[in-house]
Amino acid sequence: MGKKDLSPVFMVAVWLWVVLACSFTPAPAGTPAPSLPPLTEPPTLPTETPVSLVETAPAQPSAETPTDPTLPPIPEFDELLYFSGGGAGFGCAEEQYPSSPNEITVFTDYGKGATLCAKLKGSNPAKPYKLILAQLDGKQVVLESNNLLLDREKSQVYWEGYGYRGTIDTWTDNNTISLSLRVWWPVTLPDGNWSILISQKNGFTATGSFTVTRDSSRAYINVLDPNSASEMLPAGIPHHGVHIQSAGSLEAMGVGYAPNTRVYVLHYRPIEGGGYELVQTQAVITDQTGAFAAEIAGLVDTDPLQMHILYGITDPNTILSSTDAVTCDSLLQSQPGAACDYFSVISPGAVPALPVLPTAINSCPGAPPQRMVVGKRGIVCTKMDDVWLRLRPNRSAAALTDLGPGTVFTIVGGPSCANGWSWWQIETSAGELGWISEGGDAIDPYFICPLP
Repeated sequence: MGKKDLSPVFMVAVWLWVVLACSFTPAPAGTPAPSLPPLTEPPTLPTETPVSLVETAPAQPSAETPTDPTLPPIPEFDELLYFSGGGAGFGCAEEQYPSSPNEITVFTDYGKGATLCAKLKGSNPAKPYKLILAQLDGKQVVLESNNLLLDREKSQVYWEGYGYRGTIDTWTDNNTISLSLRVWWPVTLPDGNWSILISQKNGFTATGSFTVTRDSSRAYINVLDPNSASEMLPAGIPHHGVHIQSAGSLEAMGVGYAPNTRVYVLHYRPIEGGGYELVQTQAVITDQTGAFAAEIAGLVDTDPLQMHILYGITDPNTILSSTDAVTCDSLLQSQPGAACDYFSVISPGAVPALPVLPTAINSCPGAPPQRMVVGKRGIVCTKMDDVWLRLRPNRSAAALTDLGPGTVFTIVGGPSCANGWSWWQIETSAGELGWISEGGDAIDPYFICPLP
C-alpha cells in the first residue's frame, strides 16, 4: 500500500496511542487498588394506587362484637324470691254486687285488669256467654272474650280455652245468678271510659262501666297470649293465663319507661314449697317512646294455676321481693322504672274438658214445639180465656193471679215439663213472678206467643 493510502484520522489515532503509553507509570508492588464507592439501593419510585370501579359497603361488626362496647355487663340478681302470699280470695262480697239485675260492678286494679261482680236474670244458663269490652268515647275499640259456660255443679265459670276462671256465688230457682270474674287486658288499652257486657246470642245483656286511667309515672310490663286475637283474657289472683307457643316461648312488652333506657327483663318461675327461682335474664333498650319487646324463652308445660313473674326494671338495686308484700305489683309501686306481671303458662293438655251443661228442651211430651226464649218478651195470645200464673210449673200449684189476653211479660226461666205442657217462668210489667203454661188445647194451640 503506498503512503497516499493513509488517512488523517488513522494518523491521529496512532499519535494518541503513543502519548498514553509513554505517560503510564505502574504502581509500586504491594500498593492496594483504590476502593470503589459502595453500591446504593435504587430510589423507590412513587406508584399510583389503582382505583376500584366497584363500590364496596363499609365493614360490618361481627355477631360476637357488641355494637356498643360501653354497655356494662348484666349484673347478678337474686336467684330466689319470696312473698307473703295470701291476699283477697277470689269472689265478690255480697255488698259488692249491684242492687239491680243485669248490671255489673267493676273494680279495676293496676290499670290492666278488673274484678267483675255481675247479677244475671233472664239469661239462658244452657247457652254460652261472652264478655265484650267497648270504649264509650266513640273510638270503637272492642275486645271480645272466648265463650263462657256456667257449671252449676261446680259453682264455677268455665272460660273456653283456659279452664275454670270464675265463681258462681248464687243460683236461685228462677235463674237469677250472681257470679264473679276477673279479666285482664294489655296495657295498651287506651285510657278513657269503658263499657263491659255479658251477653248471649238470644239478646240477653248485662252491662257495667268503668274508667281506665294508667299512672303516667309508672312503667308497665305484660306477657302476651299468642292464641288470643282479642287480648281480653281470664285472670286469677293476681295472674292471667297465656298459652305457650310450640317453641316454648312467649312475647312480652313494656311501656311507660324512659326513652332509650336499658331495662333488665327477669323471668322467675314457681318452685315447690313456695317462692320463685330466676330462670332467664336479659337486657333490652327502650325505643324513643319508652317501649320495648322481649321474648321469654325456655317455657315448659306447667300447672295453669301456678304463677310466674316477669320483671322489667331499670335499676339493678330494685327490691324484687319481700315477705311483707303480697305481690310484686304492691312492692314496686314506690320504685320508679320498675314493673312486673304475674302469668300462668297453659298448654292444651292442661285445660280441663268442657263441662256438661243442661241441654235446652225443644218440646215436652204431649206439648207443641216450644217457641219461647229466655230473655225475650211474650204475650198471652188466647182467643178469650185468661191464663193462670202459678207458683210452680204444675197445674196443681197455687194460682197467683190470672193474666188476660194481650198481657205482655218477660221470660226469665224454664222450660219445665208437666201435665203435657211446657211451662215457662215469667215476670210481668207489674213485677209479678211465676210460671205459665205455653199451652195448648183444642181452642188455643198456644196460650202464650213470642213477641218479635
